[in-house]
Amino acid sequence: MKSHLPLTQRELTAVASEICSTAIQRKWLVGSLKLLTKEVVKQKKTKGLVAYPDLRQRWFVREVVIGEYWREQGRQRRKIKRTFPSRGQGRPRYDYADYLIQKLGELYVRATGKRPTRGGTEGSFSEFERFAYPFHMAIGIGNFRNRVRKYLEGRKSEDF
Repeated sequence: MKSHLPLTQRELTAVASEICSTAIQRKWLVGSLKLLTKEVVKQKKTKGLVAYPDLRQRWFVREVVIGEYWREQGRQRRKIKRTFPSRGQGRPRYDYADYLIQKLGELYVRATGKRPTRGGTEGSFSEFERFAYPFHMAIGIGNFRNRVRKYLEGRKSEDF
């Protein structure tokens, strides 16, 4: 049976071996990373979708049509569909990306015992960024450096 993870077992083991010293830690970290990537991929797929109200199955759809009405527009009449949910104002939020960086930070602290840090401005990555970068690229989450910066600023405001 083929795995549908964005990273292979070999890649997960390579990422884990960079920060773990023992085989037991490495095995635990690989298992945790598998669960995390499966959860984030599932969240990304269902982003912006709503469960269809069916009693037998839960299908995820973009919107559910709940009715329609006529709108008068000058000389025209148009039928407008009412749908649920309606899109909110502002830019779309990507909660799964924030969830991924927070959980990767938590796993990094548990595996190494060190705080996550940020690399230099000239482009060199820190150890935490080298650990988290493959997951962001495999899942297709952009703007990696700014996400790490915002995550670390949020961590500084809390007690460690």
